[in-house]
Amino acid sequence: MGLSLALVSMATMCFAQKPKQVMLEPSAVLKKYVSPSALSFFYKDSLQTQSKIAALVSQLHARGFLTASPDSFTKSKDTLWVHLFLGNVYKKAVINTSGVSMLALRRTGLKSVFPDIHKFSF
Repeated sequence: MGLSLALVSMATMCFAQKPKQVMLEPSAVLKKYVSPSALSFFYKDSLQTQSKIAALVSQLHARGFLTASPDSFTKSKDTLWVHLFLGNVYKKAVINTSGVSMLALRRTGLKSVFPDIHKFSF
């Protein structure tokens, strides 16, 4: 995702003067999981755009789209189109804990979220 956000920065660096519009590619799946106000917003600089897109991707991750990420960016006049890759909706995830000590696992706080977590390897 760092590379994608760098692309946002490059695409928006010339728009630091007045707010420009960012449009997310509207798909039926995206409309189902994201509020309509998040599909289009105005930004003043690339940092604001990056944080808004990162928050949206984080929201999609929380809803089960674990592979969601910004796929491509298209700039036309004063509008930046962001195309998102959503992937599949996952209902559960398996964390590979091989190579991680139990002490480190306890310190992550995952035990409080996943009480039945235990050390395993593939």
